[in-house]
Amino acid sequence: MKYKFTITLFIVCQWLFAQEFFKTSVRASDVSVFFSQGEKTFRWELPVSQHQKRILLWQERVSSFTQKENIRTFVGYELTDFRAIISISGGKVFGNIFTEKGEVHIDTSNDGFLILHSSTIPKCGLCCQSSEKANHTARPSASEESTQTPKTIVKPVPDDNVLRVYRLALPVAYNFFTTHFQSDKQRVKAFWATTQAGLNEIYMRDVGVRFELVDDERLILDTSEKEVFTNAGSKYIISAATNEINKLIGSENYDMGLFLSRTTAAAHGLAYKSFGYFNKNKASATTASTNLHAIAHELGHLFGASHVHEQGSNTSGYSHKTETGLGQSVMGYGTPQNFFSLVSLIDMRTDLLGIPYYTNAHRNKTAGKKTATPNYDNFPLGIKTTSSAPKLDLSSVKENYKIPPNTFFAFNIRASYPDKNRLLYMAHPADKAINRVSRAKFYTHKPSEHSRIAFEEVYGSSGYLETSFHTAVGNRFTFLVGVSTGKDAHLRSDEVVRYDTRNSLVEVVDAKPFRITSPLGILYHAGEKFTLRWEADPKVFANTRVRISLSDDFGKTFKYTLAENTENDGECELVMPHTKFGSVAYKNNISRVRAGVIKVEVIDHIAYALSAINPLNERRQFAGGFELDPATEITFTDVPESYVVLPHGSEVPVKHEVKATTQCRRRGGVEITFEEHIDENVSQYDKIITRKWTAKDKCQKESTFVQLIYIEKQEEPFKEEVEDDFSDEEINNSDNENGSSDGETDSSDNGNSSSDGETDNSDSGNSSSDGETDSSDNENDSSDGRTDNSDNEKGSSDEETNNSDSENSSSDGKTDNPDSGNDLSDDKNASDIVKPNLDNEAWVVYNGVSAEAGSENYLKVAPIERYTDLHIEIFNELGQKVFEAKDYQRRGGVFRGYSNVKGVVGKGKRLPSGTYFYILNYQDMTGKKHTKKGYLYVR
Repeated sequence: MKYKFTITLFIVCQWLFAQEFFKTSVRASDVSVFFSQGEKTFRWELPVSQHQKRILLWQERVSSFTQKENIRTFVGYELTDFRAIISISGGKVFGNIFTEKGEVHIDTSNDGFLILHSSTIPKCGLCCQSSEKANHTARPSASEESTQTPKTIVKPVPDDNVLRVYRLALPVAYNFFTTHFQSDKQRVKAFWATTQAGLNEIYMRDVGVRFELVDDERLILDTSEKEVFTNAGSKYIISAATNEINKLIGSENYDMGLFLSRTTAAAHGLAYKSFGYFNKNKASATTASTNLHAIAHELGHLFGASHVHEQGSNTSGYSHKTETGLGQSVMGYGTPQNFFSLVSLIDMRTDLLGIPYYTNAHRNKTAGKKTATPNYDNFPLGIKTTSSAPKLDLSSVKENYKIPPNTFFAFNIRASYPDKNRLLYMAHPADKAINRVSRAKFYTHKPSEHSRIAFEEVYGSSGYLETSFHTAVGNRFTFLVGVSTGKDAHLRSDEVVRYDTRNSLVEVVDAKPFRITSPLGILYHAGEKFTLRWEADPKVFANTRVRISLSDDFGKTFKYTLAENTENDGECELVMPHTKFGSVAYKNNISRVRAGVIKVEVIDHIAYALSAINPLNERRQFAGGFELDPATEITFTDVPESYVVLPHGSEVPVKHEVKATTQCRRRGGVEITFEEHIDENVSQYDKIITRKWTAKDKCQKESTFVQLIYIEKQEEPFKEEVEDDFSDEEINNSDNENGSSDGETDSSDNGNSSSDGETDNSDSGNSSSDGETDSSDNENDSSDGRTDNSDNEKGSSDEETNNSDSENSSSDGKTDNPDSGNDLSDDKNASDIVKPNLDNEAWVVYNGVSAEAGSENYLKVAPIERYTDLHIEIFNELGQKVFEAKDYQRRGGVFRGYSNVKGVVGKGKRLPSGTYFYILNYQDMTGKKHTKKGYLYVR
């Protein structure tokens, strides 16, 4: 049987680099010494250009290269964004920096200084070969979309509890060794170490795949006699790459490959789509670059992913065309290119989870069912984990929404999971346009730890509009909305990312846009009353209610609630909170804007409106929203905390005896009136209590203080679904390695016949339309490939536990027990090997804290059942104590971003966003005392 998508299809990926070189004043030896201090987490200021530095939070990634080659690898994060990776070898530093403009390579000069090689954003060769401009976004006009457009049917992301492990070979051609690596084998090995860690940051978080790079010097073609690709084109390279690697190290010693070589072709990156699942073609990929994102992109093709951005022709079949411009995810060519979209994950995981996996290192025993293409015969090692899947709260993501034209919208995603600090949320456009005009209008956001995913106008640092927002009547858009357990997945080598997703259709109907209509001032005072008005067309929003909130950082966060649950009737009297703010820097620019912005969002819907989003005024000057000053006439004293969130069943705090003073000189003092309003069963709360104190003096001045008390609903216990159990079946390895079906033979022949197409890569690429349908739209249900958790012990080790999965490489996590003997050289099922030792289970600290009302993120430590006398202290960046609790997380409460000590911001006050430091003292079951220290982040 012939499969067009594996016989005639290959993906053309051209990377054009406009190199810029910058020699820094940073000595590599100083970096090596600084990074060798032994801290698990630390900060270091990294130069990213000639005029810019960036402070990142660094962590080490231990791998087989650490023990075998003495190469230490570190990853750098800016909050939750993966920004850099470096490897230190022999006092030299190598690595990659990921910026908004593209990838920057780090090298070490001959005299020992760091050198930066910056490059432009990769561009698709097909765009460049067409008559259209490379940056063409091909946005269709509103008239091209209507209710006549067929509804997009998108499968959920396939899911199971098996971690797939691939031994990845990255051979280096002699022509590449002498140029890119300066004939230095240590440079190659540092590159291997960097690439392994970098790929695993992305693939373990999103795909559920861990790579173990093959550390074998035979893969380095270090003499001209060993050269295999002299003046060769990319198509020829990928057709011969698998056979050449087999000659070097043997097919049985790797699972997937990509050849690094210079090429005579215009396409500097090339891969056959889905060929990674064929044993005879598993290395049908090449790049002429050490760009990490380029390598991740080509491997994505081997796993079955298509492009996601518009290319050359509006009706070309190369791409799903779900992303705007050059794309944002790995399978596009734009930035940040550090995540896989849910659309790509359906492509990849449909096949990946639809093939069996080996359960032992001998690769003669398999589990799982074969639901993907029958001729696939290249199976990975699979580790059956105890990882459970999250569950979307379907009431928070409806199947259909109707919104007026030109109305901003956001998905507020709720999900259940035992540890919500591990969850990542996403809402990705999913209207595929294979062989049709692209319908992409919305930016594809990377997975976020914040459960609100918004779609609105985007302005650049210069203040000008970067992403327009125009939705005409009749447009309808499909979104794939989901939740995963991918946060910090790269730190849990014995677990795998799990998903729950669903479709949501957004239809634009004929109605007045939802927007704020009342003009706001530029200065308000704390406690001041004002009336807000907005447009709410009853054709869409009849019998709905809204939440009104305030931002003090020009829309980044909305910390203050002005009205939690009021009628969506277009008008509401509000009170400014008792705080103050002025202007803020706009997007790291020296220009500043007034920080105040008001948001009106429809409850249990997606529509919302902002009082300000454009940073510029009518004269094109930076202006922003409004400022808030303290009260000048009347001052409240002995006030309670403005926002209180209490768990289900908590007692409601007693009413404070609030006092007030006035500057009015007339006799009579201040009269204070109190009113209380209770809303029950509102969204995720049992009740919301609004308390309002209004003070009025004899000068007829008035000020109001408002307190909101939220009582959370009782959360239903998380119930994990029992997965299907499939018995292992014996497979004869020699048959798999030496024989293949007719379909595989056909695909191999096609790959080797590519020399005829060497001079015309664009024609070869034009055959991709068949593959898009056959591969990515396969309707096989991945549930057949799921395996059972029930035989595994509960619990899992943290990042300090070693779970080696092959003879060639250790895990990427920290290793407290390097001699644990987790060897897969016998026939044991992998799930038996990776069971954690619960007696030695170490602390895990989930250190993302959100101070926003209703947030489920707090400083959580686990497991507390095995320890006593938990005493925690939290300090700000100046070393000032802001929180302290004995018997933490039991009777001592939890840290949600509020101070409970006096002297800094005041007891009970909200702490500013930023980085904090904690010291946790505890006692184990033997009576031994321990101390754990680390950073936490308040947003």
